[in-house]
Parts: sequence; structure tokens; C-alpha cells
Amino acid sequence: TGLPPAIALEQKNTVKNARSTVGTATEIADYLRILYASVGETICPDCNVRVVRHTVTGAVAEVMSLAPGSRLLVLAPVAREGRPWESLSRDLERLGFQRLWFAGRMVETSAVAEADVPAEFEVVIDRLVLTDPTAESRSRVAESLEAAFKVGHGRAAVVVLGKPAGEMPQQPGATLPLAPREYTGGRTDAGSPAGEATPLSPPVYSRGAKEGVASMPPAEARRLVFDIRFNCARCGREFPEPDPQLFSFNSAVGACPTCEGFGRVSGLDPAKIIPDPRRSIDNGAITCWQTPAYKEMHRECRRACRARGIRTDVPYVDLPEPALRFIWDGEGEWVGIRGFFDWLETKRYKVHVRVMIARYRGYYTCPSCGGKRLRPEALNVWVGGQRMSDLALVPVKNLRAWFDGLHLTPEDEEKAAVLLREIRNRLAYLDDVGLDYLTLDRQTRTLSGGEAQRINLASALGSSLTNTLYVLDEPTVGLHTRDTQRLIGILRSLISKGNTVVVVEHDPEVIEAAGHIVDMGPGAGEAGGQVIFEGPLKALARSEDSETARQLRVHADRAMAPYARRAKGWITLTGARQHNLKDLTVRIPLGVLACVTGVSGSGKTTLVHSVLYGQFKHARGEPVEEVGTCAGLDGTDTVDDLILVDQSPIGQSTRSNPVTYVKAYSSIRSLLADTPKARVAGIAAADFSFNVTGGRCEVCKGIGTVTYDMYFMADVTVVCQECGGKRFKKKVLDVRWNGKNVDDILDMTVDQAMAHFAGHETVTRHLRPLVDVGLRYLRLGQNTASLSGGEAQRLKLASYLAAPRKGEHWLFIFDEPTTGLHMADVQVLLRTFHRLVHAGPSLLVIEHNLDFISQADWIIDLGPEGGAEGGHVVVAGPPEKVAACEQSYTGQFLKRSQATRQAAPPQ
Repeated sequence: TGLPPAIALEQKNTVKNARSTVGTATEIADYLRILYASVGETICPDCNVRVVRHTVTGAVAEVMSLAPGSRLLVLAPVAREGRPWESLSRDLERLGFQRLWFAGRMVETSAVAEADVPAEFEVVIDRLVLTDPTAESRSRVAESLEAAFKVGHGRAAVVVLGKPAGEMPQQPGATLPLAPREYTGGRTDAGSPAGEATPLSPPVYSRGAKEGVASMPPAEARRLVFDIRFNCARCGREFPEPDPQLFSFNSAVGACPTCEGFGRVSGLDPAKIIPDPRRSIDNGAITCWQTPAYKEMHRECRRACRARGIRTDVPYVDLPEPALRFIWDGEGEWVGIRGFFDWLETKRYKVHVRVMIARYRGYYTCPSCGGKRLRPEALNVWVGGQRMSDLALVPVKNLRAWFDGLHLTPEDEEKAAVLLREIRNRLAYLDDVGLDYLTLDRQTRTLSGGEAQRINLASALGSSLTNTLYVLDEPTVGLHTRDTQRLIGILRSLISKGNTVVVVEHDPEVIEAAGHIVDMGPGAGEAGGQVIFEGPLKALARSEDSETARQLRVHADRAMAPYARRAKGWITLTGARQHNLKDLTVRIPLGVLACVTGVSGSGKTTLVHSVLYGQFKHARGEPVEEVGTCAGLDGTDTVDDLILVDQSPIGQSTRSNPVTYVKAYSSIRSLLADTPKARVAGIAAADFSFNVTGGRCEVCKGIGTVTYDMYFMADVTVVCQECGGKRFKKKVLDVRWNGKNVDDILDMTVDQAMAHFAGHETVTRHLRPLVDVGLRYLRLGQNTASLSGGEAQRLKLASYLAAPRKGEHWLFIFDEPTTGLHMADVQVLLRTFHRLVHAGPSLLVIEHNLDFISQADWIIDLGPEGGAEGGHVVVAGPPEKVAACEQSYTGQFLKRSQATRQAAPPQ
């Protein structure tokens, strides 16, 4: 009792949809869509003028603002549409219209010959003298304009005659009747923009003046043009009226037709074919033709370019546009790059050709929308001089400043007051939780677990809830120490609104900021599950039973480890300029534990994942999702393989578990199948598998549970009644090895299994890495989908340690492996990493944990800030060199939190 409504925010990024972005996840994109639909100005791209929709009310107001005594003609444009003039004139006369405004004068319809009538002409609806703005005068103007809009299908014009007021001279035979009173069509929305007064010119009611349309000299009259359609007043181009769906790339109404709102299309990737545009064609800019098999195409390209007068000794990027089109599309006998790949498509039956094509295909920016995702009609709408797609490319920090300085007209300010308040609040929360470097078009699936959780936290803050329970799972994941205090301030602001905040956290700063601490233990897994301490921080400091208390005391005195290892080589990465990287040249030592550090958004993941890992795999012809741009990657010839261990989930399969992941289950099944009872019963090793038919329970298919679809309610999962949750048939469960059947073994922890199978190296050799990475408490049959991000990453590490590999010169890349680790577990992980390095491999780790960073051999610190202000190497060297760098935020916190020892740098 007493529990308030709860919101739980996990440190997992489960979003896989490419259509989900930071803007949609935080609802900022939704508010922006309504903002642009409400107060956006549609600008004609051809004429650079604002497109407005006129109404009868606005048109009447414009006409009534003319000087009293002005003599007016109300006209309606009519298109012939191929009809004979005799038939058309009869219809007009039947409706009561007997006069035309033709060739600068009024003429009767009967006096006009077939050959003289243009494709579009104007019918005189009414003539009137503008008297004082009485209700009667306004009513007549309104009725005339309504009739004109009706006849002109939404278009009308008012000609202001330029002669003094008085009796209007009649043209021969002209009577100018008042328009029939039954025409009452037209819009009467108040507050719409009025018509624009322009000098008289040929009627422009369509895409340009029609041949033969009459005009009147500007000295005689001027013209007010009205159109209740949403058209450009100058060129007549029609535009869709702004609507929220028009600005959604997830809607068919607003999505770019070419890329369907994704911003990218698949095909030949120019960035892969020409990874370094600064090279010349002579110097191998076109990489697909640098192999011996296709070297002839390179020579043919040079010959074709010389014959065309295109220089091949200048950087590719400096070539003019016609030359680039020639190189890509070809002409005459020269087939071009596209023609070359079209020819390869005819040879797809060969394996090496399919590999060749796959190497140079990928996703690239949509040529139609330029990556903006929206159709052209949406890109013609502006607010404050910016299009919605432009705002999506601006980092949150700069976007917040832009909205704070946005000034609209008083009328638009009133319309958008609520929208602007919500947008500004959400941008402020994103900035405050340390995500100021993100842009609204960033795909949610590319965010780390910590970033995804802080996105959800910002969304929750934006909803301004009170009396709510917030449960956060390690919100500091992926957050630099510099930004931890800002996060703590956000959590305190939640509390100040009457909310309750419960945080699962290992960061010392967050623990020390808590008002109440619950410490669980004393160990992990079977050794845990008890409340060791509960109370304030001061009381925790005096606790002798709490491992957290001991680590907090040690944390303040832990010093940097002296540099003990020398680099066995270097990987040199030059000219890295993917995303916000500023043409970096980075040297990565081999044979040591190296860390890449920096504030959130400084470019760490881009440098390591996209550029280093992507370029390495791409050079070896292996498929990779993203290949970062760089000028060169040297020194990788000394590395047998590069292994990326990131925070991506292992999988959602209910059949995946630790014992199968580290390949230990095969040996266990062999031991069970080798028992006398199994041999007598004819039970083979395959019968102990819950993934295939044979010995598994066929009711639950070896899962142990059965899920029932409740249709309109949540699915119900219950223990299988046939096997009782034991996964296997009775005859298989009767087979025991050393007193334990297969279900008992799967229910063991790693520590228990190590003791049970002691002496059987085939099993313990695969289980030992689980102990080394601190996962001794996991049960062998535990579902891997239930593991945290840090546990999943350490399980991946254990699988690599357990698997036999050829060679020893591997480079492991880890992305924040301390995620989910207690301070004591961080030291266990460090010991494992150091043992791994001593065995031969090299380690490159992206990390924010200061205890971990201080024990590294080499640090590459990026920054100084995130987003556009990041992407530089601030300092590189051993921890003490980084701590001495005043420009490095990482160095400042290293110096502040730990003592420095003198150490020799690697040679």
C-alpha cells in the first residue's frame, strides 16, 4: 500500500526500428510538426514569395481599405478548356454575365469572335463605386467577390480604375449588370491574409501568362489578385496546405517518395568506391579497380579521361561536375563506374563477384531529399527562417539556444505558445541530462543503453508528472564524470516536484548523493539476496559488513598503476573524418591495455566502431554495417583479427543460455550420454539437447514453459505440466552423472558446476572464463535475455576466451565493459583484462569509469566537448600525462580523484 504510479527506465536500447529518432522518441518532432502546420510560412521556391490562402472576408477587408470613391471592376477568370466560344458564351449569358474584360476594355460577349478568345479570359462580375464603409457597401462587395470566386473556381480579381470618381463612361453597348444574387460561394474565414495589390499585368492564374491574354497599361488601373486556393500569387503553382502529417517522415503524406522517409537508399556507395576523395585517379582514388583482376579498368578510365580532357593527376574532389558524371555514368565506349557494376551483376553466379559487389554496396544519402526524409512540399515551409529538416540537424545545445531566441508575430506567438513551451522544456531536459550533442534526426537504434535511458528520462521529465515513482537502472552508463553532477541535479529536481526516485547504481558520486541507501549482498547470485545495510550515507561509511562501504573507502585512495608494458607495435589511423571527427590522426598501441576516453558525444564510438573496426573489416572483404571515412589505416598487418565486443544484446531467444554460449554444453551432453544407463537405454548425446526433437519434452519444445495467447489480453506463461519445467522426457531425466541429471546440471551456478565437473578439463576449460570475468553466480541454464548489458558483454568476452583461435595477435575492442559492475567487480574485470594482455592480445576499451581508466597503459582522450565541438585528440599517453593536461576533462577528474605516480611512457 502507498505505492504511487511507477515508471521504470532500463539501461537497454531495445529499439531496432530505423524510423525512430531522438525527435520522435522525445515527442519533440510531434510538437514541431504541429508548430510548422500552425504558424509555418510556405515559400514558393520559384518566386521566393509567401504563399497565402485568401478568403472572402480577407478580400473584402482589402477592397474596403481602398480610398472612398474608387471605381472597381470585380472579375472572375474563366478557362475555355477547348470549348467552342459560341457554347461558352451562351452559358455565360444564361448565368447573367454579358461582359468581358478583354484587351484592356469591356466588351459584350456577343461582340467577341471565336478567334479572338484566348485560352483564359476574365468575366465582369460587377462594377461598383466604393462609398463610405457602410454595412450595405461591404455587403455588396462581399456578394460580388463570392460570385467571382464561384465562377473563377476559387480565383478573383478587382481592377481599380485610375480615373477620378464620377459617372463611369460606358463602352459602346455596355451596361455592366450586377452579378446574379444566387452566387454565394467562397470561404468566409476571418483573420486570413488579404489580397496583395500589384500593378496590372496579364492575368496570372496558372503557371504563367497565357498567349493572347489582354492587358491594360499601368497608368489606367491597378489590380488586386485573390485566390482561395493555396497557390503562389505570381506563378500560380499550387502547394498543399500545411498539415501535421506533411511533416512526418513516417507518413506517406510527408515522406520522401524516393527513400520512403528513411533518408537513405541502397545501392552503390560512393564512399566505399572512393573512400578518399583527396586522392587522384592516378593515385588509386577508385579503389574497386586497384586489384590485379580489374586493373585494366583503371587504365581504361585514365585513357577515357585523357581523351575527354579530364585531368587524372588532381584530387578527385577537385574535378568539375561534368567530369564526375562522365566517370560515373560513362559515354560512348567508356561504360563508367555504374556500367562496370552493371556488368558485374551479369556475373553474380560467381561467388567472388557477389563478394565484390557486396563490398561496394551499401546505404547512402537519398539523392532526392538529401537525407532530409521529407517530400519537397514540406521543405517549402519555414518558421523563423528555418525548415523543419534543418532544425533536425542541429545539436540539442544549439537548437535550445535557437528556440530561446525565436521571435514570431504576436498572432503566431499566441497560436504557438503551448507548442513552444513544450519544445523548449524537452530541449532543456535533453541538455541537462548530458545529451546536448545529439541531433533530433539521430536514429534511436544507434544510441547506447545509457543514452537511450536518458532519452526516456528526458521524455518523462517533459511530461511534468508529480507523485510518481521513478525507477532508474544505472542512468550514468555512457555518461562522462563531468556530467554526473548535472544528472544528479535532474534527479533532485524530480524529487522537488514530489516524486520518488529509486536508482540502481554503482557510481560513487550518485551513491554519495543519495538520501537513503539500500545495499544488497553479501555476494552475487546464490551468495546474495540479503539487505546488508539500509540507511543514510554517514551510517554506511561505518558499516563493516558492506562491500560497497569498503570500496568507497578504498576508492578515495586508489592510485594510478605505473606503466608496466611497452607497446609491441602501433596501428596508425590517419585522416578520420566521419561524423564530427576533425581529420584525426591517431596512434593505437598494440600489446597493451588502451582506453579511449572523452565526454559523451566526443566521437569515441565513431572512431573505434565506424572508422577503425569498419575499415579493418572492409579491407578484408568482410560485411560491416558502417565504414567510417579515413585517409589511411596502417599497422593492421600485424593483427590476426579484430574482435568487437559491444553492448548489443546477445539475443532474445529463450533457448540461449550461458552454458551453450561458451560451448560447454556439448561436453556435458557427451558425459551424460557416456553413462551406462544412457548406453543401455540407447540415449545419445543429441537427446540431451532441448533444441531438437528426441529427448526434449515435445509439449513445451524444450523451453520448460508454455505460453497461452489470451488474444486481447497479455499472454500468459505457465510451467509445462508435462515435464514440470524440466525440459526433457522422463527417460532422459533418469540418466545421472555423478548423482545429477541434466535438469540439475542446468540449474547449477557456474561455481557449483566447476566443483561438480572438477577433473574434467573438457568442461571446466569452457566454464573457467565465466569465473574469470566475474560471472560465477550465473546459472548454466539461465536465459541470456535476462542478463544486463554488462553481464551480456562479459559473457561475450568469456565466449571468446573459451573458443580456440589460431594465432595470438588479436585486437579486442570493448565498449564500456564496466556497465553494471560493482566497484569490486571492476577490479576483477581489470585483473582479467591484464591477464588477457599478458597472454598476447591487445585491448582497446571505450570507458568512462575512472578506476578502470587509471589502470590503463595508454589513454586516447577525445574532445574537448561533444558534438560539433568535439572530434579532436585532446591528449594521448599514459594516465599521468593525461592527468597533467588541463584541457582534458578526463585528466582533470583523474588528477582530482587519484594520486599520480611517475611512469615511463611506451617507446
